[in-house]
Amino acid sequence: KGLDALYEALASTKVQDGKASVEADRQHILALVEAQDGGYMATNVLVNMRLRAWVRSVLEDLVKKKGTKVETQGRTEADQLAYARFCSKVGSVFYSNGEYDAALVEYRKALAI
Repeated sequence: KGLDALYEALASTKVQDGKASVEADRQHILALVEAQDGGYMATNVLVNMRLRAWVRSVLEDLVKKKGTKVETQGRTEADQLAYARFCSKVGSVFYSNGEYDAALVEYRKALAI
């Protein structure tokens, strides 16, 4: 639920709703964004894509670290099952966000255990 909520928040990110400590700075930034090809819409899409890529990278790193830990420290069945569940959950997040190739990678890790 937490990761899905994060992705939903990313999907609703709007640069035009951004805040600045000085209102004149905010207005200047918004004018620059609006003047670019595609304006707010293109910028919002780009920001969303970059944030999603960052979240995906963080999740993939977490899976890798947890996998390494299970391989080197925790070979118990409970540790392996916990890792499989984690991979499956990450796969589900990727799947629900249309990242099917990444989802398959994580589902395969879970199934291999």
